[in-house]
Amino acid sequence: MTKYILVSGGVVSGIGKGVIASSTGLLLKTIGLKVTAIKIDPYMNIDAGTMRPTEHGEVYVLNDGGEVDLDLGNYERYLNVTLSRDNNITTGKIYRQVIEKERKGEYLGKTVQIVPHITNAIQDWIERVSKIPVDASGEEPDVCIVELGGTVGDIESAPFVEAMRQFQFRVAQQHTTSSATSSASGATSYAGGGGFSPNFALIHVSLVPDMHGEQKTKPTQTTIHSLRGLGLLPDIIACRLLSPTPLHLATKQKISMFCHVSEKQVVGVHDVSSVYHVPLVLEEQGVVRYLMGRLGLEEVRVKRAVRGLGVSRGLGRGGREGEEMGVDEEEEVKRVWAERRAYGRELGKRWRELTAGQERLFDKVSIALVGKYTDLKDSYMSVSKALEHSAFRVHRKLTVHWVESSDLEPETQESAPARYHDAWRAVVGAHGILVPGGFGHRGTEGMMLAIKYAREQRVPFLGVCLGFQLAVVEWARGVLGIGDATSGEFDPDAKNQLIIFMPEISRTHMGGTMRLGLRPTVFGPETLSPSSSSTSSSSSSSSSTSTSSASSTTPTSTPTHKVTSTIRKLYGGAGTIWERHRHRYEVNPAYVDRLQASGMRFVGKDEKGERMQVCELADHPFFVGMQAHPEFCTRPLNPSPPFLGFVAAACDFSSGITSSPSYPDISPSSTPTPFAPSAPTTKISSSSTTSSSSTSTTTNGTHTHPDPDTTANQSVLGTQLALQMETYEPPHPKEAMVSEAQIKARAEAGEGEDERRREVDGLSEHMKVVQVVNEDGL
Repeated sequence: MTKYILVSGGVVSGIGKGVIASSTGLLLKTIGLKVTAIKIDPYMNIDAGTMRPTEHGEVYVLNDGGEVDLDLGNYERYLNVTLSRDNNITTGKIYRQVIEKERKGEYLGKTVQIVPHITNAIQDWIERVSKIPVDASGEEPDVCIVELGGTVGDIESAPFVEAMRQFQFRVAQQHTTSSATSSASGATSYAGGGGFSPNFALIHVSLVPDMHGEQKTKPTQTTIHSLRGLGLLPDIIACRLLSPTPLHLATKQKISMFCHVSEKQVVGVHDVSSVYHVPLVLEEQGVVRYLMGRLGLEEVRVKRAVRGLGVSRGLGRGGREGEEMGVDEEEEVKRVWAERRAYGRELGKRWRELTAGQERLFDKVSIALVGKYTDLKDSYMSVSKALEHSAFRVHRKLTVHWVESSDLEPETQESAPARYHDAWRAVVGAHGILVPGGFGHRGTEGMMLAIKYAREQRVPFLGVCLGFQLAVVEWARGVLGIGDATSGEFDPDAKNQLIIFMPEISRTHMGGTMRLGLRPTVFGPETLSPSSSSTSSSSSSSSSTSTSSASSTTPTSTPTHKVTSTIRKLYGGAGTIWERHRHRYEVNPAYVDRLQASGMRFVGKDEKGERMQVCELADHPFFVGMQAHPEFCTRPLNPSPPFLGFVAAACDFSSGITSSPSYPDISPSSTPTPFAPSAPTTKISSSSTTSSSSTSTTTNGTHTHPDPDTTANQSVLGTQLALQMETYEPPHPKEAMVSEAQIKARAEAGEGEDERRREVDGLSEHMKVVQVVNEDGL
């Protein structure tokens, strides 16, 4: 029987329910349990796909193409699981499901109401999704954590609160009928309203404000009173303090008395140096011990071990209830459970090492994140986490400079010179430049100026989605001399559209119709050494013609010859990789030959070899663009390979292993900017110049940078490349990929969990709508 933990919030939203829910799940995994998570968002949207980042934060993309709330990214990262679009429930999804059933006559003529039809639909959805396996074991989860977005008392969340009140009775009754050993005073008494459900617990997160050093409990008392009035009784009250001061004992005692819970059920969650410390904060206050007793999780652990053996608790080899297990069976159960406990202990140990290591980082690496939505940093949540995870791996303290891309444009120099100078000072002083995804024309010229600076000054660069596309446009302008090169997204009537609208994408539906979800990228023969070109060509051909063998869990081919592509090395030399996508535009195939002839290498393409997905510059220390969003697959203990390589290269740049010429001319009028400081002073190690292959010539002159393979003893990037080639294990299976045919079918039929029906008459009207929503940040 699955156990359920509901995490709700009171007083105000945005105080960390998602982190607390994820941390609780992580702690349960450390004791050997399988954990899944569901996020409830009480808005009418079908999903988060058409919401602007500045409105709602990042749109997180799942393997199956679901566009969901950023909290699901927290769940995947903390729990190391793979969720589906159904793990995100919205009011829009529930209402659509109920209305479709009513149209089909499935309610047999009854009046369709919030209660019971909407509330039943919510409960059915939670119960169904909670049993879906979320990891490679394929086993049903033991515990499902359900986070209710917003705050208790909101009109939008009322149906969900009522559904969860009823859900307590449902899971209690299921426990009564499924367990022959349940006592009459346990689950049965709860069904009558007088006890507790052994399968359901509630963690309520409430704000405890600090007023001049005094921690106030009245807001928490009020929200608990409201919660009880709605029929939900908190098992744990998580008191959120927006300061580094822990919860005072007197405050805990007062909340315990006025909220009718024991002191051990009141925990404090204060501000810590990193959110990765939150699981340890909860563990120190006995959250796991309490939940184990409250939900009978020790019994769940034993049942799991017995299920793995193929028998049920209390049944022997003969299958009769009450018969004792044989000696061999008991030994096997002990062995299975010992393995799971060992895994949990190892996970807990690695997490503690991660958090402890953060406090011992002294060498710094700074990254300039040049984006359009930097006013709300949650817009780039996964990008920020991918950088953090990579910095942990290379033992550096990360500093991110958030640069609004439009501040880099010449127009800003006239209208707001201080912002212009500050923005360029941040870019010039950074050890690496990252341009993330986005939509619309605003700020893209500033992004391309940053890309130009990274290319000419040999600063490590990583472009993601829009950043990849703009790197192609900037190369066409700066190297090929196509002055009017642009993207069809910015100017549909332009002559030289280096980036074009993908032909299979719907022009009449906006929601859920992009190229979404986990998709393959096949590395070409140019990523292998020339001496083995015949072998590599053969392996690449077989990879691109047969996707059935191109699973990310097993590299398509492990070349015995030297891999020359930096990005392929970061993926362990695999011939095919899998990453998540979210885009409507692609590189124009008509320009690919010219781009490659001029020095831009498209080392990764789609499975048909037609769509450009990864680019590199061979004579640059690290210049990589990816059409995919690798940040969605990063994990604290297993960072995303492109981000890991990028941060490692930035470390080399900061320590002087790679060199940089003087500050470039960034002004369109070719007039030097008076404010510009010099580029970071770098030192070239004498040992790095001994090889003739370590010198490359660019338009700025001759600059020396070592081959990471030959200077691994001093190059952070070289060390990480060597480790990745030896130990990298791709975590994502290809079976979850959504095909283009499926996306097109959903768009044409107007179906799918994340489909939005927005009909627009005529292409011209459609383009007007696209222009408006793009400028709003869709």
